[in-house]
Amino acid sequence: MYMSKSNGFKVLNAIVKMAEDDNKALSMSNTIVSVYDERRGAVVGFVVEREKGDDVRKQLFQDNEGKYLAVCFFIEKEELKKYLKEEEL
Repeated sequence: MYMSKSNGFKVLNAIVKMAEDDNKALSMSNTIVSVYDERRGAVVGFVVEREKGDDVRKQLFQDNEGKYLAVCFFIEKEELKKYLKEEEL
């Protein structure tokens, strides 16, 4: 799925709203199990539920649309702390 800048912004807003609603259709993992280099860059492996892994595997190897949109977020911790402190005020 191609993400234009404006479409990416809309997706992120939807993610925020889903998180605020504690929507169970949204999940994330910060359990890293592997990191290795390949010709296009670094590959970082995260632990997710088996159902989601199976779905992503289908998308990767069978060119199948799948049920899930697989996305990885990297958030600078110090920057996040600033936002968290602002919310406390």
